Amino acid sequence: SSALRPGGAVFCGVLAAPLLYNFILTWGFANFLLGLGLMLWALAWWVRTRGRTAAAVVVSCLSGVLIFLVHGLDFAIYGVLVAAIELGVFVRSGEATVRRALRLAAPVLVQAAAPVTIFIMSSTSHVAGGVPHVGDSVIDIVRSGGIVNRLRDLAAYRIVTILRVERGPTLVLDALTWVVQAGLIWTGLRRGVLTISPMMWAPLVLGCVLAALAPPSFGVGHMAERLPLVLAFLVVCSLHSTLSGRGRMPIVVIFAVIGFCRITATGLEWRAYGKDFPDFERIAVLTPQRTLVASIIVGGSRPTEDHARCEMYAPLLTSLRDDAVALFANEAEQPFRLIGPLRAATDRLPPQRSWGEPLGNYPALALGAVAAGFDEVLVCNPTGQRFTPPHGLVVAASAGRFMLLKADAPLRRDAGP
Repeated sequence: SSALRPGGAVFCGVLAAPLLYNFILTWGFANFLLGLGLMLWALAWWVRTRGRTAAAVVVSCLSGVLIFLVHGLDFAIYGVLVAAIELGVFVRSGEATVRRALRLAAPVLVQAAAPVTIFIMSSTSHVAGGVPHVGDSVIDIVRSGGIVNRLRDLAAYRIVTILRVERGPTLVLDALTWVVQAGLIWTGLRRGVLTISPMMWAPLVLGCVLAALAPPSFGVGHMAERLPLVLAFLVVCSLHSTLSGRGRMPIVVIFAVIGFCRITATGLEWRAYGKDFPDFERIAVLTPQRTLVASIIVGGSRPTEDHARCEMYAPLLTSLRDDAVALFANEAEQPFRLIGPLRAATDRLPPQRSWGEPLGNYPALALGAVAAGFDEVLVCNPTGQRFTPPHGLVVAASAGRFMLLKADAPLRRDAGP
């Protein structure tokens, strides 16, 4: 909302710039990021036009449908935030009547009508294993007796995802810049240099609760990384400088310097990948075209880890060699499903954690991938990890951080779908 005020665009832009490179971006969740941008614009429109004309509600309804079609979670967050705004208005008004509550709730419910109808009519809403699997996971943890350790791990990981909401090369850099930026905003609020729109207090409080307590998966995964990013952008959009352009200059300059330092550090980090790509190409040309290739990342790719990344290489086999690789496709999360041999091989894969297993489990995963129906396995980061192929697999090629494994003899594969 502050971005729509005169002079506010530059102020918000400088504060938001370091957030543009984040963990969600490195995973390639571009539709969520696009939906997040649309959600913030729609939220700003609602703040500025709410209660004025019916045309404003119509525009919000159309915006809601667009956001939903881009990403359902963004629409859900948008609906929750709009409801929080109206709840805050209701509480501050001092007129706690049922009639006023209904009058404020009606425009919010109208915006949800079309997206909810589209979702109910879609095949995604009827796929088993959607949102209810969250409760099943909690039950499994309780039954295993590991609830205390699991909650402790989740809490520690949630803190890291908040500190690394701006994804940088190292945890130290991310934590340091986070503390400096949070300190500047806190100091500005205490001194009255910065203010938060009164209408945005309720959404910010709700955003803090969701970022801290939302389950890791709820219809979609990586909630621990998505919600802190949403909250960070929401804070930036809610801030307003009470000073003139010259008075706010020190804050803008400090944030600009932080952004420049972070972008420079990230650029230097990615520059090192220029040496990896020729090694990857040497491996890629050895994979027969249009084959099934599984991918294993030694060490995983959590925000808590600072080792060289690997998650971007396997999808390149599709564009470079027309190979079929395991995709981020879940019928309970989007109207997109795998078919044919790739679907059969993926369904036969052994269970594994989304972040990767301990090093000792990787040979078994590689063997399981080939047994499931994948022709070859691309392993990233085996160098220096004492990675040895299990019995039944051989190294077809090795270059730099990459290793290509295949079966040394035909393996028996269980019947699949």
